[in-house]
Amino acid sequence: MTKKLVLSVVALGLWATQINAQSTSFGVKADANMSNFVVSDMGNLKSTMKVGGGVGGFLKIDFSKYFAIQPELSILYKSSKMELASVKSDYEYWGLEVPVYVLGQLMHDDGNRAYIGIGPVFDCGFSAKSGGVKMYKDNADLLQQSRFNIGAGVLVGYEFKFRMQINASYKYGFFNTLKEPVSDAFLHSQYVSLGIGYRF
Repeated sequence: MTKKLVLSVVALGLWATQINAQSTSFGVKADANMSNFVVSDMGNLKSTMKVGGGVGGFLKIDFSKYFAIQPELSILYKSSKMELASVKSDYEYWGLEVPVYVLGQLMHDDGNRAYIGIGPVFDCGFSAKSGGVKMYKDNADLLQQSRFNIGAGVLVGYEFKFRMQINASYKYGFFNTLKEPVSDAFLHSQYVSLGIGYRF
């Protein structure tokens, strides 16, 4: 799956370079998110959502009135509640996220537009802690995590004629975040977000 995803992104990039973009613009965005892990074969481990947030920017490349590509770069904070055998702890994550969306957009006569996008998401963690334990260090035992992940995201939004945006997204990590999984155990990250942005 990962190999096919990477090849698809490369093919998309090569194809895009053969098309003359009508316009290129930049923007900034900020959002609030709620995140947790999809858990399997981890005994009594449960993961429930808590609130986080992120800030970043994006580049929008319009190829037509209805089609665009939008790579983004965000600094992300995610938080969730972990519970194992009635022992609760807070999971906190800081990282860098790079989604690349293929956008379909509907322009209105009044200058507003609605859009929806889908694409790969590349993720690199700076820091992850649960109950004071550093999850990228060896002392995290069987719950030691990997810093890198690849997933997919869906973005929906609305831009007003004065270029202010509102948007929502859902992202899911394809890779098992456990660095040394046991048996069929896995943790897959997921989160939803609601944000605002402005395109210059």
